[in-house]
Amino acid sequence: MDGDDDVSLKGSSGFSGSCSSIKAKRWLTNITMACFFLCGGIEYSVILPTCWDYMHEEFGAQKWLYGLTISAMSISNLLIGPIMGAIYDKTHQTKILVLFLNLFEIGGNFMYFAATSKHMVLGSRFITGIGLSAGSVLFGEIARTSDKKRRTVAFSIFMSARQVGLVIGPGLNLFLRICNFNLGPFKVDKFRSPALFMMIIWVIIQVLFLFFFFLLPSVNEKEESDNQKHVHEQEQENSSSSSIDDETIKSEDISFPSEAAYLINNKNSKGRYGSINVNPERSEHSIVVKKMNFLMTILNEFVTEEVSVLLAILFITLFNQQVLETGLVPLVEDFFDWNEFDVSLFYSGAGIILLISFFSVAILTKALSDRWLIVIGVIGTVIGYTCNIGVLGSGQTYSFSFPAFIIASVINVFTIAYIFVPAASLYSKFLPLRIQGFGQGIRRSVGSLACIMGPLWAGSGFELSYCCNYYPFFGVPLVLLAIISILLVLSFSKLKSDSEKKLPVTAEQKS
Repeated sequence: MDGDDDVSLKGSSGFSGSCSSIKAKRWLTNITMACFFLCGGIEYSVILPTCWDYMHEEFGAQKWLYGLTISAMSISNLLIGPIMGAIYDKTHQTKILVLFLNLFEIGGNFMYFAATSKHMVLGSRFITGIGLSAGSVLFGEIARTSDKKRRTVAFSIFMSARQVGLVIGPGLNLFLRICNFNLGPFKVDKFRSPALFMMIIWVIIQVLFLFFFFLLPSVNEKEESDNQKHVHEQEQENSSSSSIDDETIKSEDISFPSEAAYLINNKNSKGRYGSINVNPERSEHSIVVKKMNFLMTILNEFVTEEVSVLLAILFITLFNQQVLETGLVPLVEDFFDWNEFDVSLFYSGAGIILLISFFSVAILTKALSDRWLIVIGVIGTVIGYTCNIGVLGSGQTYSFSFPAFIIASVINVFTIAYIFVPAASLYSKFLPLRIQGFGQGIRRSVGSLACIMGPLWAGSGFELSYCCNYYPFFGVPLVLLAIISILLVLSFSKLKSDSEKKLPVTAEQKS
């Protein structure tokens, strides 16, 4: 491991001579990764506001195609994220993977900028989503190079970088909207300029990763060596069982494929086997069995109560957030007659509150464990949604509706980080290092699925509001919150990281 790190550091574009210390390289690497997440937030807030007008006015797109275009990034991230994470687990070549995936960001934004049809716009967002799957690789790298005690702080900082992008994105749009010129054969206007701007930004990110990103040594080397030892022992066990299989087969003068021999050694052969033909490709069958064993090992890591509960919490939190974001504009138009400027002010204020929330999580994690931060977040979110359904559910406006809505919105926005950050951090702590990349890919795929389903329910909820007021719109997220509250109570004792589990032992030793 150390040798690999030294080679990687020395090979980082000749920059290691002027940046010899690991601490300096860690700073540069962290800043580079933060810039990646920052640009992801900027892209969302720069492209989204003009996407519908671009597709509708330029190409006559229908609303269903616009909705599919918005979901395209989440769909591609849902499909590609786990694959990229698994490749990272095998290679740990973070720089190469990010540089490769970032080409899809650049290409996707160029397609959006030079689009000649509505279907080309759809394809551009799907390709851009492939580039965003680099986030799975980077979160795997963060887990590998961060200590478990400080991982929640690390996740909070990198996640807040995206929120900074969401805040400054609308300000950049003010300048991009005034663009109106030609760049060779391409027209640069308020619809196409955001993609051109993001293409330039992603090229800069490409340069940053090329020169200022380093493969750092893991701070969890003991855990990583234990994981490697576990894999090595498993491979030895499989190979030894294969040799035993061959000897058994020869002594009995019966030819079994290696799968059947594997079943015999595992005492699953209570039935009677007839004669089985000799398989000349026995080694290939042995490889298949080993791969199946490895797959089952990975599944056993994920099919646990703790991981399942955390994934459910992450899904429902993102689902509810997407419901509110999608339904905000028609909701405030119906109740308070807000215009675009009012909505922009609301989003700017929400972004600032969310930033404060992320930084407060980074501070409180020193005093509170991850599971207690999640409890605070769930309680606050339940209060916010209960307030919304009580005040706005009937569809009527009262004198206290506006202040109640603002208070509920502040609570909902502020508590998002208290659920999302510690849940993501605790999730990474329950997974071994050898599958962190794949695990982060699964987590981001679950988030992408929530980002697809949330807007779908928001649209359906508004359709139901014509006959059932807004009770279904707010009621479904509230029911989902009740479900994760029950799951949290039932699994609370198991949602402990290693550091928490060691605390009682330390107390007894001191006494």
